[in-house]
Amino acid sequence: MTEETGGSAGTAIRVLLAAAAHPGKFGRPLVSFGCVSSTNDAALELAAQGAPEGTAVVADQQQRGRGRMGREWVSPLGGGLWCSLVLRPALPLRELGPLALVGAVAARAAIGRTAHVTCKVKWPNDLLVGGRKAGGILTEASGGSLLCPPDFVVMGIGINVNLGIADLPPELRDRATSLSIAAGSPVPVAGLGAALLAEVERAYGQFTETGFAALREEWIAGSETIGREVTVTGASILRGWAETIDMQGRLVLRLPDGRAEHIAAGDVSLAHAGSGSGPFAAGR
Repeated sequence: MTEETGGSAGTAIRVLLAAAAHPGKFGRPLVSFGCVSSTNDAALELAAQGAPEGTAVVADQQQRGRGRMGREWVSPLGGGLWCSLVLRPALPLRELGPLALVGAVAARAAIGRTAHVTCKVKWPNDLLVGGRKAGGILTEASGGSLLCPPDFVVMGIGINVNLGIADLPPELRDRATSLSIAAGSPVPVAGLGAALLAEVERAYGQFTETGFAALREEWIAGSETIGREVTVTGASILRGWAETIDMQGRLVLRLPDGRAEHIAAGDVSLAHAGSGSGPFAAGR
């Protein structure tokens, strides 16, 4: 494991560097920061400079962490695992639609291995624990086209690990959580980081070598979305039944009139489980 430090990295990150010496290439090199604008920004810069696939960036704190659609991701000092990975897939952009879901499969497995809490995935990129958001995935590509591979992709994974209730913004406390809140005790960031590197390498390798089919089944098995009545907000607002995801990672939404919409992007709101008002409630 190669350690490069861009600042004064905290104890959790130093331990992470020591613990992440698994035999694969992900996390080689691993660049750590005490504080950074965002790990994705740092990884994008490194990738543009030629950083190899598997380069990982971690930080104790992000000043401008972000999620999908430019939303702020609150990432205070020492409270979570803020990590971004440089990827160089030899696949055209049209085949990379499921990549964030691949990251979610990996993160869910890592959380289950180390935090011993049940993590679910919510389309398109959320990690839920106890029905509340504990993490998310953000992928950003540079270059490429529908028929050509990108120059690189950065996969950012943010997980609330040891945040307390008071660390969460008041407006998010009813729908966000952390692994330690769910587990009832602190969760080792080092172990989670090492497991995450190994699981992303496994899932990403499987995706690039054999496709999305098996990972799709793994995602569906851990999904909080599939089989639920949902509202999807994007270019328009659609309500229906989340039937499955397709091989491009799109949500297949069964509308009340029976039509199926394949949705590539949007925000999903889940109806209460067991509401019984979905389009299949009468036995469709």
